[in-house]
Amino acid sequence: MAGVVLAFDQALINVELLLGLIALSLIVGIVVALLQVYGNRFLTKLMLRYEWFFREIPELALLLLTYFGLRPFGINLTPVLCRYPGFGA
Repeated sequence: MAGVVLAFDQALINVELLLGLIALSLIVGIVVALLQVYGNRFLTKLMLRYEWFFREIPELALLLLTYFGLRPFGINLTPVLCRYPGFGA
């Protein structure tokens, strides 16, 4: 019985992660797309570079970058909070 409860808790974590990532990626994607289409020349080029950067880097590298790379700047994220910027970018 304990195994079923554990599996249910893990399934809830997966659903929470999915919904958070969908919301974050939708917001970021809309902002980037609007700035690419309607932004001035500088913002358009900046958003193209942003898109290229995040398409070229694997997800594991982004997770490690958000977890270990933000600490020197005083941003201490827990592993649970690192999954949103790491996967949602």
